[in-house]
Amino acid sequence: EIMGQTFTQRFRLLPEGQTLAQAITEEKQAKAKLREQQLAQLNSFLQQPHLVLAPAETKPGGLVPMAILRDKTAGGGLQGVAVFDGTPPVRASIQGALANAGYGADRDALPSRLQVKLGQQMGMGMGAQNPGALEGSVPLDIKVEGDKIQLSGSIRLTDGTHYQMELRNDPTLHAAILQHVKDEDARLGALKKDLADQLKDYVVLQGKSASNQAGQMDGTRDNISLRRNTSTDQWQGTVTVTDASGRILVGPEPIQGNISINNDKPELFISSLQRTYSLTADSQRPGVLTGLWLTSPRAASGYRTELSIIET
Repeated sequence: EIMGQTFTQRFRLLPEGQTLAQAITEEKQAKAKLREQQLAQLNSFLQQPHLVLAPAETKPGGLVPMAILRDKTAGGGLQGVAVFDGTPPVRASIQGALANAGYGADRDALPSRLQVKLGQQMGMGMGAQNPGALEGSVPLDIKVEGDKIQLSGSIRLTDGTHYQMELRNDPTLHAAILQHVKDEDARLGALKKDLADQLKDYVVLQGKSASNQAGQMDGTRDNISLRRNTSTDQWQGTVTVTDASGRILVGPEPIQGNISINNDKPELFISSLQRTYSLTADSQRPGVLTGLWLTSPRAASGYRTELSIIET
């Protein structure tokens, strides 16, 4: 036993007339041939069109399965986009790297692990979060038995919950995830429409915000101009903030925004280096947006703001 791992030795009787060197060469050639066959088998498995990475057992409020859309231009291996089930729909880049697990692994054998890495999640807006979407990486152990391959591995989340994850070809689940995501994209897009129609492709917002500085009882005057990128549904522009006397406190500095859905309500999130706005349309006053501004997207609390659409 070395470093907590147990190793075994195997011996075999050589045929009469065969030298040890010949036997070693024969063994290496056999291993190399088997490794080549298994690598081709594994690569064929990873190129299947309906791969899903999913928990072996579903738990209420737990991790959701993901359908993998392979990047067909990437050649072999695992690379593409993971589409998560659940709400809101989110996606992330995914790639897998072959590795040997453990000290003293046989370098001539098939790699024993596929390390799957998930990139940053992309969703329906800056505030989009899918609590069941897995982040980080997943180590999957590779087991080959004849013409069958199994890839599975155990992970532990920060809350201590354990999951057994499986990578498999599952056309039914793959199609169900993509259909659900398509339906959710359409539903959430419809919820965004009213606010998006008010903003149009160009909008100027002006109004007043509470100040985070002591003594500025009159608050600040905020001026935001946004132009929509029709291909990405993102808004870009500038923000300028002054005090009541007209002294510039922020900007003009670049700002970007988009519409997210929170509890089935559309919110306009706008963020610059110094300010982040979270705004909803006032149902009683058309053309008025109310909400909070924060010193950063992760700030624990914010300050009231009210902006009016003065130009589109």
